[in-house]
Amino acid sequence: TSLPRASLREGQSSLIDGVVATGLCKSKGEAKRAIAAGSIYVNNRREASERQFSEKDLVAENAIVLRMGKRNYALLRYVDEG
Repeated sequence: TSLPRASLREGQSSLIDGVVATGLCKSKGEAKRAIAAGSIYVNNRREASERQFSEKDLVAENAIVLRMGKRNYALLRYVDEG
């Protein structure tokens, strides 16, 4: 899934929105429950609370790896517009 890099810089890209955008969860409510249960990982690190993504989360300068459970992986790619 590709998102504009500007949304990352402006703090408009949240963990919940990323999980829903990639299709790992079908709704924001389901995403919140999955985060609370500890089944969401960002770059193979478990996330226990809702938060905003930052440039520090990027892997390979333009992507964030999301995982739900053991086998469900998704890639959030941030692209420059212009």
